[in-house]
Amino acid sequence: MKEIDLIKKMALSARAKRSDILIAPIKLDFLDTQNWVFPLCYGFREALDIRYTEKVTTIKKMIDGQEVKVKKKYMIWTQGRIIAFKDSDLIINTCGDIAVQVEFAQPMGWDDSKNTMYTGSVMFKLYNIQEGKYLLAARYRCDQLEFLTLLINGSLKGINEIAF
Repeated sequence: MKEIDLIKKMALSARAKRSDILIAPIKLDFLDTQNWVFPLCYGFREALDIRYTEKVTTIKKMIDGQEVKVKKKYMIWTQGRIIAFKDSDLIINTCGDIAVQVEFAQPMGWDDSKNTMYTGSVMFKLYNIQEGKYLLAARYRCDQLEFLTLLINGSLKGINEIAF
């Protein structure tokens, strides 16, 4: 799963730079997650750490016969490494028959004392949707990356169910 691999790679370093490669590309004001089991709307950019970032590039120009370096600013969408789904986030699958709702969440973050990435946590409820009614099926606990994996491929493998 290339989306998770990108985040994991960025999480290896305390000084990781934002990537120009997005886990959910932006196309005309929407997130391109249509191939995910639980597609996300544009409002989930922050949860995926996708930001519109100013970049600076240096170009060489000829001015009065001399080569001069000129800085050019431009804006680009960039991917960070801090996945941060929040309490009450509600996401419905492509078929419209299952929903997940975050009950409690802590974002990912860099742990300076251990020099490693803290993967955060997510407690969420899984609902079956029948005739417009949300029927609670189970509660689960996982980290932010496992929750993102669930949204992408729909698998609960490795995610711990917790009692009601």
